[in-house]
Amino acid sequence: MSTMYVDNIVEKTSTHGVHIPGHVVQVVQGLGNTGRQTYSSTSYFNLIIVNITPKFSTSKILISGHTALTRTASAYINGRITRGYSTQLLSLDTQAGYIAGLTNNEHSMGSLGGEILDTPNTTSSVDYRIQLKISGGSGSIFIDGQPSITAMEIAQ
Repeated sequence: MSTMYVDNIVEKTSTHGVHIPGHVVQVVQGLGNTGRQTYSSTSYFNLIIVNITPKFSTSKILISGHTALTRTASAYINGRITRGYSTQLLSLDTQAGYIAGLTNNEHSMGSLGGEILDTPNTTSSVDYRIQLKISGGSGSIFIDGQPSITAMEIAQ
């Protein structure tokens, strides 16, 4: 087996990129608003969106998203990661703990997050979203801190 040592790899033709299967081609991160945001929608709404334009149509995109949240007593939270507005890729689990004795009607807090590997089969712009909604109850969702979603293109 031979070994090749180099100090620099430069693409031969501009904007074509160096294609090495299994390597990260690009990383794009979207950050939401800092501080507390309040939502009470019973339809899915976009919490945060990240946009990526794959360099190769065969690439996979690893999407990872997270947010901290609090809910009122009767608000059940459904979350998902989607490609575009409605192509669900992953249903998000809420990890929450009950807080007793709060006087401001906030009853549990926790985090919501997950990651999924997608194959969009395109070199056109693609957006990925964390979406939330209240389901099976009423009340409010409070987003605490700064939600984030990251898209990493991985060459195949």
